[in-house]
This record gives sequence, structure tokens and C-alpha cells, in this order.
Amino acid sequence: MILEGLFGRKKRESIFAGKTPEQIKEEWKGSVPEPADIRQERLVREEAERQEKAHNTRRVKERAEWIVEDLREPVENILVELLPDIEAGSYSTIIGDDASGRVPTIILAHVIKSIYEMKGYEPPIVRFLAGSTGLLREQNGTELAVTHTKELKEQVEKIQDTVKQHSEPKKALIVTDIIDTGESVQTLLSALKRNNWDADVATIGTTDEANLQQLSDLWGTRIVRGRGMGAMIYHDKPLSGVQKRKGDLFAAPHPEADPERVRYGRERARQIAAEVFQKYKVKNLDIHFEHGTGITYSPR
Repeated sequence: MILEGLFGRKKRESIFAGKTPEQIKEEWKGSVPEPADIRQERLVREEAERQEKAHNTRRVKERAEWIVEDLREPVENILVELLPDIEAGSYSTIIGDDASGRVPTIILAHVIKSIYEMKGYEPPIVRFLAGSTGLLREQNGTELAVTHTKELKEQVEKIQDTVKQHSEPKKALIVTDIIDTGESVQTLLSALKRNNWDADVATIGTTDEANLQQLSDLWGTRIVRGRGMGAMIYHDKPLSGVQKRKGDLFAAPHPEADPERVRYGRERARQIAAEVFQKYKVKNLDIHFEHGTGITYSPR
């Protein structure tokens, strides 16, 4: 007692001090044997949760694969139409029209790069830019359209400078998933032409309202269509991983995108590209007719 009076009683800390309720719960579980019936219920529940998670993962992958696989046939149709130019190494640049045009661009660009590598050409530069639709129809859209056009022109000039560091700036190939009014592609073409750069356009499909011959005449540009209908990926924008907002030069990450699903979709796109390239190597590229074969529209 005298020593405690002189030096004070040693403070005893609780065994729970500094621990979260979750940590305390885990320690308690470890120190008290779990009744057999409760343990069995827990194991059954955990196994059910594991199986449900695995099932959901399979469904997500299957849907992503189904949507990306939908691009295979129109991509092959486009390649058949563009093959003379590709084999001649006519494209120094491939520009993907973001956002839902990103995955079709990945497939086409990988095939073209593989053909170029086989033939000893410098691989094309691949870039993604966001065209804009409907700016002029919106309130205060004119000023935004002017700004967007200026920024696009400057970005295209930077791409040109990059190409010149590696090879001669030849034609560009704009890749998109669908053409409706054509305004999005037109903004990209306008930026290219302001930099004296010729381009072809490849689209997976179109809407019923699109008149590609009319657009080809208006733009003075060749348009290649993979089939008569649009792509499923247009209706599943999170799978692309990005979204575009009117007036933005580049697409931004999609707020609803699942990174694992996006990764799997792009991985599948590269697998399809590799398989299509193998078909090209054995001279077995197919023309597909189910949803309309590939068609080239040239300005008259």
C-alpha cells in the first residue's frame, strides 16, 4: 500500500482496448468453440454465397463475350472490303470514335497491326477521340461546337506529329460502332481535313435512317459498312469502360463500368482479333450475309 501510495497503482488496461468490434468478435469466435449445428449452418451459407458469386461472375463473362462476339462477323466484312489498302500499308493512323467505338477499334487495329507486322510495315498509330453529336441543336451549343472543333484540330495535329516521328503520314482510318446522323464522325473528319489529312471511315453498322451514300458524297470520303444493323455494344456502354460527354475531346471512365468486366471484354476482343488474323493468314476470311454483307460507299 505504501509503494502504491508513492508510485501510484499500475493502470490495468482492458483486453478490448484499441480493438474494433469486428476484431473483438473474431477473437471471441476463436476462443469459444463453435457449436456443431451453428458451424454446419455457417458452412452451408458460405458455400451458397460462393456458388452465387461464381454464377454471377460466369453470367457477367458470358454476356460480355456474347456482346463482343457480335462484332466478329461485321469486322471480317470490313476487313474484306479494306484488304487492298491494308495490304498496301495505306493507313498510318487508326482513330477510334469513343466511346462505344472503342472495342470495335481494338479488334480492327489488332488485326491491321498483325498484317502490317507480317508484311514489314511500320505499325499504325492508334488513338481514341470523342466526336460530338447534336452540339449545334442545343442551347449555347454553337460556342461549344467551335471550341470542340478547335481542340480536335489541335489534337489531330499532335497525332500527325507523332506519326511523322515513325513513318510517313498516310491515310487515317476512323472506326465507329454505328452511324446514324453521322455528326460524330463528321466532327472527326473535319478535324482531319483541316490538317490536310485524308481518311476512310469504317462502321460496324447503321440505323435504318442513315444514308451512307449521301454521307459519303457530302464528306467526299469512302465509308465501309460491316453490316446493316448496329452493334450490341452500343446498348451496353459500360462494357466499353468509357463514356463521352458532348464537347469533351476524350472519353472519361464510365461510372457504371465494372473493371473486371471491361478487362474481360477487351481481352476477348484481342482473342477475336488473333483468330481473325489466323483466318487471314490461311486466306480464309469470310464474307457474312446474315445481317447484310460489307459494302463500300465511295463519293460520286
